[in-house]
Amino acid sequence: MKAAFFYRTVNEYKAAKELVNDLNDTIKERKHVSYNAIIISTKYLDNRNKSLSNIPKKKPGKKKYTALIRANQSFVERAGVNIPVSLIEAGFQLVPKTDNGPAYKGKKTTKRIKIMSETELLTIISVFDNAFGHGNYHISGGPRHMKKILKNMELSEGNTNALGFSWFNNQYPNGIPVKIKVNQEEANIDKYLFKVKLKV
Repeated sequence: MKAAFFYRTVNEYKAAKELVNDLNDTIKERKHVSYNAIIISTKYLDNRNKSLSNIPKKKPGKKKYTALIRANQSFVERAGVNIPVSLIEAGFQLVPKTDNGPAYKGKKTTKRIKIMSETELLTIISVFDNAFGHGNYHISGGPRHMKKILKNMELSEGNTNALGFSWFNNQYPNGIPVKIKVNQEEANIDKYLFKVKLKV
């Protein structure tokens, strides 16, 4: 099962992690297991993106961030644990389930750029997530695939012994060409790319 919920501050997310730890302890005691049956995560505060995050620590702003809890539903239910109810009782707002309605049909804004490093890609994702919301923009080529290429490019840079990796630098000497497409008419993409430049 998956249960997504909103939080606004780092401290709220820490409270959610403590709740998950308590639920895991309950399951361990009731089912006599040693592992954590429930896992919590958020892309905004994981080790890779933590330095790029500007989530307030204590004082909440208007923006809400999402976190996800995963667990084997039948197992946690047999242990007498109801994750959505526990989240609500702890004061968290669940993310409403949607039917993934029709795709965006309005006018879009497109910009072609070249990405030089994995750090730059992660910064673009962070900045555009905050500006337009996850799923409201698209980077051609797929971020996951590009991360692999960019990592190989960085490994081969200045390393003559990096056999095979040098192909990536020869293939993309000025960076990987991509197209950013935003689900918004006349979106000021350059403004957010400038923010990326300041962060990288």
